[in-house]
Amino acid sequence: MTDWRITKVAQDGTHHLFEGRPIYAARFREVLKFHAPGLAAVLGDDGAWHIDVDGCSAYSERHVRTFGFYEDRAAVEGADGWFHVLPDGSPLQADRYSWCGNFQEGRCVVRDAGGRYFHVALNGGDAYAERHLYAGDFRDDAAVVRHRADGLCGHIDPSGHQIHGTRLLDLDVYHKGYARARDPAGWFHVDRAGRPAYARRFFGVEPFYNGTALAWTTAGTRVLIDQRGETRHEIADFRGRLSASSAQPKVLVLGNVGAGKSTLVSALAARREWRSASIDASRRTHGDGSADGELRAWAAFVSAARSAGPLLLECTGVGPQIPLLRLALRSSGDKIGVLWLRAPIDVCRTRVTGRPSPPPYPDFGVAIGQVVADLEQHLSAAMAPNGTWHRDLIDELDGTAPLDALVARADSLIDAWERSEPHAPSDAARG
Repeated sequence: MTDWRITKVAQDGTHHLFEGRPIYAARFREVLKFHAPGLAAVLGDDGAWHIDVDGCSAYSERHVRTFGFYEDRAAVEGADGWFHVLPDGSPLQADRYSWCGNFQEGRCVVRDAGGRYFHVALNGGDAYAERHLYAGDFRDDAAVVRHRADGLCGHIDPSGHQIHGTRLLDLDVYHKGYARARDPAGWFHVDRAGRPAYARRFFGVEPFYNGTALAWTTAGTRVLIDQRGETRHEIADFRGRLSASSAQPKVLVLGNVGAGKSTLVSALAARREWRSASIDASRRTHGDGSADGELRAWAAFVSAARSAGPLLLECTGVGPQIPLLRLALRSSGDKIGVLWLRAPIDVCRTRVTGRPSPPPYPDFGVAIGQVVADLEQHLSAAMAPNGTWHRDLIDELDGTAPLDALVARADSLIDAWERSEPHAPSDAARG
C-alpha cells in the first residue's frame, strides 16, 4: 500500500506521485499535499473535496475550496461561508465564517462576518468571548492578537487571557522563549513576560537560532546578536550602498485629526509591504498624557523617521516638534514625499468625538472642535507655496473617499513619485 506520508505533488499540480510515478489514474485541476489521516485537498471541474491515497473521494459533498487536514479538521469554503470538516466530510460546526485558518495546538483562527478575529476550539465552539482586529495561530500556548481598543498587539493564552500587559506595534509568536516585536523605534525581542530582552532597536530581526538571531541594523549592517542584543558576528556591511543614489522612499501622510490617516496608512503599508510609524502609536506606547510622556512619544517617532528602508509616517504635520522631524528625515538621506489627506472640518470633528479610545494626548485646555479648526488653517499654510511641506508635496487625497479607492489612489501616486522626480501638485494641493 502506498505510504501517503512520502508522496509528492506532481510538477503540473494535477495529481500525486510515489517514487516518481502517479499513484492513481485521475487528474484534477489542482491538488494539495496529503495530511493526516491520509487525505488530500483537490479541486475538480465540479468543485473541491478531499481524496484518499487511491484518488477516491473521502465523501460526496463538494465545496468551493478545500484545504489540508490539521488535527483531523480541514478548513473549507462552502457556498454559504467557511467552516471545518471532519475526515468523513461532516461539518465540525454549524456556524459559518468569512474565513478560517488551520487548527494548531487545539485552536483555530476564524474571521466573522464583521471582520473580527477570534479562535475556536477543537469542538468548533468559541474558545473565548473577546473579538480582535486580527489573530494568529497558537505556538507554545501563545498567540498574537491585535486589540480592537488601541490597534496594538499582545499575546493571549488558549483561553483568551492576556499573557502580559505589553502592547506593541507588531509582534510575533514565541520561538525558543523569545518573540520578535516592534515599537516606534524599531524591531527587537521580548521574553515571555513581554519585557524587552535588550535596549537596542533594529531595522529588522529574525527569531533566535541556537542563541543568536540575524538582525539588520539601521546603520546598514547585517549582524548576529545574542539574547542580550550584543553583536557576536558581522555578516555584511551595506553602509556604503546607503548613499543618495540608493535613497529609500519615505512617505508622510499628513492631515487633520480625524481625517483618516491611521486607517489609510495601515491599509497602504499592508498593500506595499512597507513599515509604518505614527505619532499616535508612539503616544500609546510611550505617552501618558503628561508633557514628559508627549516628549517621549515624539522622541520615539522621530527616531523611527531616521530608520533605514521604505517607510510610511503619519502625523498632523504641524506643531512644535515638526522641525525635529524634518531634520531627522533630511539626515536619513532618503527621498521624502508628502500626501495630504483632507476631510471637511465637520467630518473630522464627528470622527474624533466618536473614537472609543483616543491616544494619551496632553490636555492644553482647548476644545477638540477648536483644535480641528486651528489645525486646518496651519496645514493649509504648511502646504502652500513657501510652506513647510510644499516642496515635498506629492498630491492631495480626499479623506471622505471609500477606503479601497483611497488606498489605490495613494498607491498609484507613490508609484509615479518613485519612478520619477516628484510631479507638480494639483491645483487644489497648491492652496
